[in-house]
Amino acid sequence: NHILQPNPRRPGFLYIYTYKLLYDGICNNRTKDLKWLKIDNSVLSPDNTKKKIWQDMSNILCKIGMTTKRDVQSRLNEWESSCLHKVINLTPQNTDILIESSTNLHKSGSNHNLSKLMGKLSLSPKKQSQSRIPSCKDLKLYTYQNGGFYVDGKGSMTLQDIENSIHQLLWKKYGKGVIHCSGCKKTGTAYKKHIEWFVIPIKDLPLVLQL
Repeated sequence: NHILQPNPRRPGFLYIYTYKLLYDGICNNRTKDLKWLKIDNSVLSPDNTKKKIWQDMSNILCKIGMTTKRDVQSRLNEWESSCLHKVINLTPQNTDILIESSTNLHKSGSNHNLSKLMGKLSLSPKKQSQSRIPSCKDLKLYTYQNGGFYVDGKGSMTLQDIENSIHQLLWKKYGKGVIHCSGCKKTGTAYKKHIEWFVIPIKDLPLVLQL
């Protein structure tokens, strides 16, 4: 009898990316370019399906994908062609730039409050130790190459299994939302909905890359 052999495990990459306009908007503190980006919480709360324009500078929308192509950028180019929005790979370098921009933005926004400034004055010594926001430079990302995390296909889990397990972990931690994409082809009068995006605090991105 013929014995069916399991499909060979294909090597590939896991990667994380976001919309280029969203990335640039947060880095430059410009929300007026994001009127096309709408999100709701309908998966988390069925009673709250009102679409809201993105105005959040402390969080970012991320998507985690997989590809068996030779490099991640080739797959991102395909996303741009289908979604008609520029995307940017959240490499460790791009992530650190985003974290630094976001941190500086919050610092500058809080320094204008005179009462806060006066409240920081004290005649008694205080501990100077402050919790530093993690940086991707602090991480040992052993499998990172060619724009993503390389999976050789020799482990106990397939590339898709790994991607699915990461999705489940992130949904459990951060919940789900729905993106109403103005770039993708409409179904009737409604925009296409994307449900595999995550709303993640920018300061948590190094932890996500570590995961």
